[in-house]
Amino acid sequence: MIDNNQTDYVPPATPEDLGPAGSTYYYDVANQHMLTNAEARTLYDIASLADMVAELNAAWRAAGSPMTTKGSRGQEVTHPLITELRFHRQEMASMAARLRLEKLSAEPDVSPAGRSGPMSRTDSARTAARARWHPAKGA
Repeated sequence: MIDNNQTDYVPPATPEDLGPAGSTYYYDVANQHMLTNAEARTLYDIASLADMVAELNAAWRAAGSPMTTKGSRGQEVTHPLITELRFHRQEMASMAARLRLEKLSAEPDVSPAGRSGPMSRTDSARTAARARWHPAKGA
């Protein structure tokens, strides 16, 4: 997380209570972007939703991946797990959009010192912070 007195960014540790899908998502994002405490909390919420999506998907597959089921009056309706999966995925996308994290891969593969090759983690974090907090005019 960002500490104004510290020049080197240390990504937040992946919370231990996340499942495999959430842990992977949290780790990937936290290690690609500089996060404030509030952003890290939002990232945790998104990662928790990723775990829910994985569990719902597993339950749907275990049920035979049904597309429809019988409604209360015998009519065919969309299977409720499909509806829940869609809702949770939309919520994840909405929360991720609120983080407004820029893709680091859009940056040129040249370090600030002019060296070619991959950026160091510090240079990468610094570039991401500049892009985020000082966007180009007219963008």
